[in-house]
Amino acid sequence: MVSEDSFDSLFDFQSFKILSLAMKKPVTVQEISEKLSIPPATCYRKFNELVDKGLLVEAEKILVQKQKRRSSYLAVVEDVRIEITSEGIGLKWRFRDKPVEMWEAIKKIK
Repeated sequence: MVSEDSFDSLFDFQSFKILSLAMKKPVTVQEISEKLSIPPATCYRKFNELVDKGLLVEAEKILVQKQKRRSSYLAVVEDVRIEITSEGIGLKWRFRDKPVEMWEAIKKIK
């Protein structure tokens, strides 16, 4: 599901902010680009990295013009806890419900 290299994404401030906002509700690249003042190309790259690492999933396609659609994305994790101890660094992931239940949660957000 989520690999250990996902840890790297959490220490990239822009990726952290994207993931944080996508935990609340589905977001589009354009929304995040404008809200965080991230260039669109950089924002697309960050979204792709988070999707590839299993931290974001496509929630829906939104019709924005006649036949133009944008994808919205939702974080698959509810929270991540980072523990730093004398034994090293540990991550505790808490995931959202199963995909079917997750889809039901997305519908309720609208």
